[in-house]
Amino acid sequence: MKVLGVIPARGGSVGVKRKNLRDLGGLPLVAHSINSALASAHLTEFCVSTEDEEIANVAKSFGAPVPFVRPLHLAPDVKSELVVQHAVEEYEKVGQYFDAVMMLQPTSPFRTSSTIDQAIKMLFNSKEKLTSVMTAKSIEGNRPEWMFRDIGGIASPYVANLNGKDRDSLELVARQDLEQLYKPDGNIFLTNLQVFKDTGNLVTDKCGYFLTESLESFDIDTELELKIANTLIGSV
Repeated sequence: MKVLGVIPARGGSVGVKRKNLRDLGGLPLVAHSINSALASAHLTEFCVSTEDEEIANVAKSFGAPVPFVRPLHLAPDVKSELVVQHAVEEYEKVGQYFDAVMMLQPTSPFRTSSTIDQAIKMLFNSKEKLTSVMTAKSIEGNRPEWMFRDIGGIASPYVANLNGKDRDSLELVARQDLEQLYKPDGNIFLTNLQVFKDTGNLVTDKCGYFLTESLESFDIDTELELKIANTLIGSV
């Protein structure tokens, strides 16, 4: 199975200024994703997608291909799928075709090459039962069953039906009585390329998943999270 990895690294950022170039453990943030992609045994090809000349030069210095410049209309905070779609189209223009595409967000710097390869093997070994694979983590504290929406100044349960019972008021449900839930951790999104082209979605209706270690699931979107990551990387 031929797999294209796409590292989206635009110059702008909402939470952390010039985030992709910020220092993490002595390396620019984007370099951590580049290193894991380079070490992968099963990625056929990967690239950094950016409109920013400085990011492009830094990416190249760490061994990443930057075969095109991302167009300016994709430089703002647009849907990730549009950036991935553009990368696929650029490769196909020069006659390079793939069976699947993987998005590797730089904000997940603790991702390992073995996690990349595990996702690829999971999709390949599913024998077309799955059309996409993502990494995930268990929801512990912020449970939707404990959340509420404001309706006329009244705390109304966000989850209106719990264990088959309708709820018209908020109740504190014990953790051990809650169903186990998971959410994507943003680490890996891998999708059958034809299905991606047909749907425009990285997460499909036949999406498999596996849980990553808590450190790998760490995502950087704020200055505080960047500071925490710099502390954590010293313990790895």
